[in-house]
Amino acid sequence: AVAAVAELGNGDMAAGYRYALAVVVLTGVFQVAFALLKLGRYVDFFPTSAVHGMLAAIGIIIIAKQVPVLLGAAPEAKNPIGLLLEIPQLIQRADTHDAIVGLVSLVLLFGYAWLPFKKFKATVPPQLIVLVLGIGLGAYFVLDPKFLVNLPDSFAAGFVFPDFSMIGAGATWKYVVMFALVGSLESLLTVKAVDGLDPYRRKSDANRDLLAVGLGNSVSGLLGGLPMIAEVVRSSANVGN
Repeated sequence: AVAAVAELGNGDMAAGYRYALAVVVLTGVFQVAFALLKLGRYVDFFPTSAVHGMLAAIGIIIIAKQVPVLLGAAPEAKNPIGLLLEIPQLIQRADTHDAIVGLVSLVLLFGYAWLPFKKFKATVPPQLIVLVLGIGLGAYFVLDPKFLVNLPDSFAAGFVFPDFSMIGAGATWKYVVMFALVGSLESLLTVKAVDGLDPYRRKSDANRDLLAVGLGNSVSGLLGGLPMIAEVVRSSANVGN
C-alpha cells in the first residue's frame, strides 16, 4: 500500500493516498468477481506447508515491527531482519514507562490461562483485559505521543475519499492486480488455516469469504480505509470463544 501511494502520487503523498484508495475499491470489485466465478475452490490445491510458511512469515514480521513499539524505542532498521538484529540496541534505548506497559501487558496476555478465575476467563478474553490495563497504565505514565496513534480532531475528519482520475494509468492496474491476487490468496490460506483450528472440523465456504472480503475492501476504499484480509489472530479468537 505504501508503494502504491508513493508511485501513484509521484511525490505527493496526499494525492497518492486518494489514488491508492481507488485501487482498493477496484481490488474489491475483482475479489467479488473471483467469488462469483467460484475461484475460491482452488485454495485446496495449496499444501499445508505453504499455509504454515505464510503464517510463520507473517508472525515474524509482526513481532519484528512491534518490538520497538513494545520498548518505546525508535528503530534505525526498516526491514524485519534488520529489526530483529537491532533488538539488543532497542533494549538499551528502551523507554522505561513504555516498556513497563508493554511487558506487563505481554505477561498478562500469555499468563491469562494460568489465572484461577475459570468462569471469568470463560467469558472475558485476555485481549480485552490487556486493552483496559494498557489504557490505564498509559494514562498513568503519560506516554510519549510519538509512539501513540494520532486520531483526527473529529469523526468526519477521518474520512478520505478515492480519486479515480488515475484509473487509466498502467500503475493503477498493476497494483489492482497485485492487491487482488495477493490479498485473495492470503485470505484463502488464512481460511484454510482457521479451518484446521476448528475443533468441530467444519469447512468454510472460501467463495463466501472472498465475497465478504471484496465487498469489505470496496466499502473500505470508498471511506478512506486500507485493504483488508482474513486474519488468523482475530479468527482464532472467534474459534476459541
